[in-house]
Amino acid sequence: MAAELGLPDRLVRSWLRWAPTGTAVGSGAPALAVPTPPAAPARRVGPSPAEQAAEIGRLRREVERLRMERDILKRAALIFGQATDRR
Repeated sequence: MAAELGLPDRLVRSWLRWAPTGTAVGSGAPALAVPTPPAAPARRVGPSPAEQAAEIGRLRREVERLRMERDILKRAALIFGQATDRR
């Protein structure tokens, strides 16, 4: 068939490998199974290590700020609680 079309044999064979399964058109012979292309490398899902490190740093600073605010509010509650007891 390749010679009739003036094509290299290997080109026709590669077409047949990629042809849908079933019967090859006009040949009466079953077509070759479609090879599964190689799987793409797994993509990283989520942030990169550098992004994770930046997020951890930001969260640590936020925790420190929240602890400071909590301590200030605790002291304020004690002070205001003492002030209301005096009245």
